[in-house]
Amino acid sequence: MFWIPLKLIRLFIFWLLFFATGRLVFAAYYFSKFKGVSTLDFLSIFYHAIKLDTSAISYLLVIPLVLFIAAWFINSKLFLRINHLYTYLMILVVSIITAGEITLYAEWGTKLDYKAVIHLAHPSEVFATATPEHYFTTIFGWIIIGSIGFILFHFLFKRNESQPENFPVFKKILISISTFLITGFLLGMGIRGGLMAIPINQSDAYFSTNNILNLVAVNPSWNLVHSITENTRMYDHNPYEILPQKDAEALVKSHMQIQQDGRQSILTTTKPNVVVLIMESWSADLVEATGATIKGITPVVDGLAKDGFTFTNCYASGERSEQGMAAIFSAFPAQTVTSILTQPSKFQKLPCINTNLQKAGYYTSYYFGGQLSYGNIKSYILYNGFNKVMDGVDFPSSYPRGKLGIHDEFTSQYFADDIGKQKSPFFSCLFSVSTHAPFDMPIKKMKNICVDENPYLNSANYADSCIGLFFKKARKEKWYANTLFVIIADHAHPSYRKWNFNRPGSHKISMLFYGDVIKPEYRGKTFDKICSQTDFTATLLSQLNLDATDFEWSRDVLSANYKQPSAFYTFVEGMGWYTPQGHFLYEYRLKDFLEKEYANPEMEKREIQIGKSYNQVLFGRYLGY
Repeated sequence: MFWIPLKLIRLFIFWLLFFATGRLVFAAYYFSKFKGVSTLDFLSIFYHAIKLDTSAISYLLVIPLVLFIAAWFINSKLFLRINHLYTYLMILVVSIITAGEITLYAEWGTKLDYKAVIHLAHPSEVFATATPEHYFTTIFGWIIIGSIGFILFHFLFKRNESQPENFPVFKKILISISTFLITGFLLGMGIRGGLMAIPINQSDAYFSTNNILNLVAVNPSWNLVHSITENTRMYDHNPYEILPQKDAEALVKSHMQIQQDGRQSILTTTKPNVVVLIMESWSADLVEATGATIKGITPVVDGLAKDGFTFTNCYASGERSEQGMAAIFSAFPAQTVTSILTQPSKFQKLPCINTNLQKAGYYTSYYFGGQLSYGNIKSYILYNGFNKVMDGVDFPSSYPRGKLGIHDEFTSQYFADDIGKQKSPFFSCLFSVSTHAPFDMPIKKMKNICVDENPYLNSANYADSCIGLFFKKARKEKWYANTLFVIIADHAHPSYRKWNFNRPGSHKISMLFYGDVIKPEYRGKTFDKICSQTDFTATLLSQLNLDATDFEWSRDVLSANYKQPSAFYTFVEGMGWYTPQGHFLYEYRLKDFLEKEYANPEMEKREIQIGKSYNQVLFGRYLGY
């Protein structure tokens, strides 16, 4: 009865050991790169690798499960021999993936992914650029890793091939069905990473600011398959091309370019501390200064706006949190059918504001009360070298938690206390959780002001009160007077105004600068020109008198030369382009406009050409990374 589970467990152990072998071979080959790594950190690789290894193994065990059930039911060794052949084949496949990754890392510093596989489609290019060392490393690595796999499998299976128990046919049928259902469910959970709300991704293996430790922890086979599946929806050419690339580039560059002599400072200092409160789903419709038609949802932020500097016409680039993080920190706009943060080999090519600030002497940190593995945000944050990163598991276990993580009132107060311990100047970010479904929070609800959206409004009112708790603590700290506070959303929400998901209103967010470091003449003022979430990066760096030329999709909107206001955003298979001249929404699947609003045909033609060229060039960058 336990014959099948025991064989699967033994096979599971084999694959765990085999994947660990590949990591040891990688570490041995790149031994010099692990100098200075403590024994504990090195061993942590194998602990943090378990989740992705389990997912990869669960995929690999689906066929053995069927073969073992057949072997047990029919009492035939034929299916065991087929399983041996299947396992040998998988050993060879995993070995070549691991060996190929060892070779690739020396050239690209990344894991084996879809982009590398695409290069193999051009053998002449590969042969022209590969060196004898590349061939030797790949082939010898394949032989070494594969040989260890064969020996290990033989040791665990061939030497100890027990016979299945014999049962009556009816009992065999019941046991076979129940084994298939129970084990199949467990394998499904293994593939997905468990019952948690967020499926497994590379972030579950990331644990260190030393990126090579994270790369080794990520299962190479899982990563390659994930990269291929993420990219197979894409074409080997840019599907959004409307102009010759050279013409599209020139048009977009002309639109985005701002002369450097127009810098205007609204701060009293160029080196303040910067605290960024990233509010989950924080729609502009929540805050009075950015267009709320229902009063009193966010009284704390409404009060801050009266003494702060509010961007009243700012638009989120995408619809999901990972898209928002790429827009805020890397000023990289959202893509129509994918998210760059889900692919480490691509997001590693992006600039990050954290890097610029660290070069300027800033200590950087990032806090989140939930699971940072969502949208692969954790791997992105760790890769970019924030000095301190905390998610839900790092906070005190005594903190009350909801379905998505620790409630904002606890993380916000911990955040206020903890950043005071950091070396100044610091750049510290807190990402909230409360305004994300299912909107669970430990407070009494607001009065029923809007039946359909009341859970969301309640959560916003609660999150607003948590901002109040944060500032109550922060105002008592010495660092407060020299700190610029930024409140910005990761993306918007349809809100009580029932915006269609593709309308500009469904992407409009709240963005506010606040603090004693704002010059008195700018306090309580607003910036009413259209701008994008991606413009935050260049605008902030300009206020700190730091270079932002690496961020080609970001503009200093406070510059006197910001004369072509615009906001680009995406939705599934579509894009929106919003300027003072009008806006259009285009759906690529339908190959048609969902909406166009312009004063005259000539203006309409030009704006559509600029907007579509923007998407063409952007997606070209994504494909090229």
